[in-house]
Amino acid sequence: MRYWISTVLPLAALLGGCANTTTGPASTDEPLYMQMTDEDVRLADTTLQRALETQISGVTVYWRNGATGHYGAVTPERTYNTAGGTYCRAYREQISVVERSATYTDRACRNSDGIWIAI
Repeated sequence: MRYWISTVLPLAALLGGCANTTTGPASTDEPLYMQMTDEDVRLADTTLQRALETQISGVTVYWRNGATGHYGAVTPERTYNTAGGTYCRAYREQISVVERSATYTDRACRNSDGIWIAI
């Protein structure tokens, strides 16, 4: 399941909508998030949704997949309303896979179903 890719910032990275800083050995040209397992994706998505829905700005929420050793974090940075009354948040996400890590910044808005979608 790659639902996470449709809701969190690596999709925005593909579309040029966020900043990305990658560190570590450049052993592959494959985007970092493409090396994540389905369980990594589930953990990252759950963490993103929880952080954006429940945390105040500046409070980081972490995830780690014990089976792969991959981990990450989400930090909401700012909450705002659009002209139409939709709640949105700017956030920073860090992902570490194998010996590579990347930090992304993006924005997400809460849809009518309560799901945060990267914009």
